[in-house]
Amino acid sequence: MNLRLPNKLPNRKNRFWAFLENPWVLGLTGLGVFALMSLLSHIDTEATGGGANGILGLQFAFTPQTARTIIQLWGREGAALIARTMWVDYIYPLFYATFLASCLAYFSRKWKMFGPRTLFVLILLPFFAAFLDYVENTLHLILLHQFPALSAQLVFVASTAATIKWLLVGWSLLVILYLFVFQAVKFTLIQLKLIQSD
Repeated sequence: MNLRLPNKLPNRKNRFWAFLENPWVLGLTGLGVFALMSLLSHIDTEATGGGANGILGLQFAFTPQTARTIIQLWGREGAALIARTMWVDYIYPLFYATFLASCLAYFSRKWKMFGPRTLFVLILLPFFAAFLDYVENTLHLILLHQFPALSAQLVFVASTAATIKWLLVGWSLLVILYLFVFQAVKFTLIQLKLIQSD
């Protein structure tokens, strides 16, 4: 079965697209991302000390030896706190995926950037990143329950999912930055032309 991308964007009445293009959704999910990011950072620091030996370190462990060393540094209480508060990290992906997709949909429409197919793919990427985040979180929960006996396959898959997730999030942020830089350059050139014409 061939997967065909739409030749044009769905009708603006489509609830999903109207939802993403809503400035209230953009603003509220942005606030949610900030609040959840702050909470996750606090939990990470409280449980692990943060930094290279925190959750980020576990995301890029790739081997059971590295993962075991990191979790040992957390201690039993730290690892238990991470496991108990993992529910926060299940809410966070939904917020950042919606926020990034909303940024792309709203500003692309506002500034008439990207073709329909390109925009369709770009908006899917943050949600795929969120899916990988759920895979990573679930595997990390399993690993915490397995500790100290860690599966090499699960550690590798979790780290691979985390790496691809960060690449997709980084790409989405770069595209959003490109939108703003392009508009800034366009606005500057228009102003220079106006000055020259006076």
